[in-house]
Amino acid sequence: MRRSVLGVLAVLMLSAAGCGSSTSNSAVCDNLAGALTNVTTKFAPCGTVPPIPFDKNQCVNSFNNNGCSDADKTKINSFVSCVNNLPTCSPATITAWQNSFTTCEANLNGLSSTC
Repeated sequence: MRRSVLGVLAVLMLSAAGCGSSTSNSAVCDNLAGALTNVTTKFAPCGTVPPIPFDKNQCVNSFNNNGCSDADKTKINSFVSCVNNLPTCSPATITAWQNSFTTCEANLNGLSSTC
């Protein structure tokens, strides 16, 4: 599970940082950073997600230079929203939490290679 969380967030934060919900590139990057913090915090009672380096300037630059479509932006927004709405994990709910996270990941299906 931790690798799944790490993998999706790493790809999202470092490669696909060019997409988001806001008209401000800076706000988009803030939203992605917030999602990273939220998933790490919410999963903490069940385990540790290794830290993912995040550079806001790199994110904004990536946002400016990638070709994300409106459909890509919608997918990223859905993922971020889903992650932000995840409950806090507990040892008793870890399977349900993992299933919920998998549902969040599904929002990224079909993300274009340019985003």
